Amino acid sequence: MLAVAVLLEQNYGRFSLFKLGNVAPLRQLGRLAYGLYMWHAVALVGVDEVFHQLAVPPSVWYGVLTRPVLAFGLSVVGAILSFRYVELPFLRLYARLMPRPAQPEPAHERLLPAVVPAVPAVAVEIG
Repeated sequence: MLAVAVLLEQNYGRFSLFKLGNVAPLRQLGRLAYGLYMWHAVALVGVDEVFHQLAVPPSVWYGVLTRPVLAFGLSVVGAILSFRYVELPFLRLYARLMPRPAQPEPAHERLLPAVVPAVPAVAVEIG
């Protein structure tokens, strides 16, 4: 319930004292979110396999601190590399191939009815 309240406040709150989106490292993690999702399982299995090959006995610290920290670090490295060399080229291709959105017409032209053409101002001399 608390998580829902925090999400709603961060997204829709008008008078927040602190917005998580203004924290640069969290914005960067948000940019890497898909890569983190894709790489976290690979990193967990990799850390487990390395510790198994090194015959490190399992301990509480391994499960609570060592494994998650190492796996998160590997996930971040994998996410950065996959963003740079896989996602970014496709994002650039998408931006190049997709048409640009139409520019909105100026406000003064929107106010005139469609059937009345805009008439240029004409100077009239009196006298």
